[in-house]
Parts: sequence; C-alpha cells; structure tokens
Amino acid sequence: QPLAASAALEVPRGLLMSSAYIGQMLVLRYLSAWRAPHLHFGVGGVWTTCPGWPLHPAVALPHSREARGDIWWVVQVPVARGSGPVEFVLNDGGNSWDQPPGGGNYKAEHS
Repeated sequence: QPLAASAALEVPRGLLMSSAYIGQMLVLRYLSAWRAPHLHFGVGGVWTTCPGWPLHPAVALPHSREARGDIWWVVQVPVARGSGPVEFVLNDGGNSWDQPPGGGNYKAEHS
C-alpha cells in the first residue's frame, strides 16, 4: 500500500503509523506495545539485514489513540532523490512482523 507524505493508516492489531518526507529523510512514526520495534526496509531493491533499524521512543502525536502500554516510536531513513519508493515492514526485533493486510510490504512514495 503506498503511503503519501504525512499519511496515516490503520495497520494490523489496531496499531497506527504515519510517514512523512522531510527533505531527503523519511520519518516514520509507529504506535506499538512492542518493546524493541525495528524497521526492515529496502530502497531500489537493496534491503537492510533483519531485523532492520531500531526505532526510538518518540513524542506522542496529537489526537492519537494510544492504548494502555502503547508507545510512539520513530525512525528516520535518509533517501536520495530519484531512488524510488521505500518498501518496508516492521517487526518486534524477533519473529513478529507487521505487514499490510494481505501480506507484502508497505511503501512510502516520495512526492
């Protein structure tokens, strides 16, 4: 599923994420009760080694729907112009994965 800049979407288990491009940086925010979420991503067909890059605790987004135990996390990914979309999935640093409904990868397009 493509994500437009500053888009928010529902993901499995009622979690929420948003992404935005700031210059040549993809900023991904993710709401989760996982203790160590990671972003496994690819640009131009080159992917990170699993489990990917760790996310860091972030400030809660306004009007967000945190449930008890959920924390907002953030990660920033540098992306060169013209490199194409960032494809990604999130995981708990272990064996649990968050993918779009129906499987596959999320995609963040640079507009």
